[in-house]
Amino acid sequence: ELQEDEKNKILAKSKIFISLSYEEGWGISVMDAAYLRIPIVAYSLKAYSYLNDNYFKCKVGDLNDVVEKIIYIIENYEEAIKLSLEAEKQVSNYDYKKIAYDQYQYYLDIINKKN
Repeated sequence: ELQEDEKNKILAKSKIFISLSYEEGWGISVMDAAYLRIPIVAYSLKAYSYLNDNYFKCKVGDLNDVVEKIIYIIENYEEAIKLSLEAEKQVSNYDYKKIAYDQYQYYLDIINKKN
């Protein structure tokens, strides 16, 4: 098991962050990557709305789309970094109280849809 500081060091050295979760309540690891200005490849989930589309969105479950986005980032890294800078701007305004509130609202939406 990696300690938190070791995980952060590895993440900070990363050139691309890939998150292939099918469902997320918030996606704090994606937020961490955005904060570190790492280009993000992730499925298009409502949970990532706080990024305002400043990541490389893929159709849920479409691994070909994921691979295409990764190749694009590798071949166009300067463009990818520009997008990641915008993502960092989006997350720089969040604090844990805001995250908790948004998470609460997300769960309320789920509950209301099921009722």
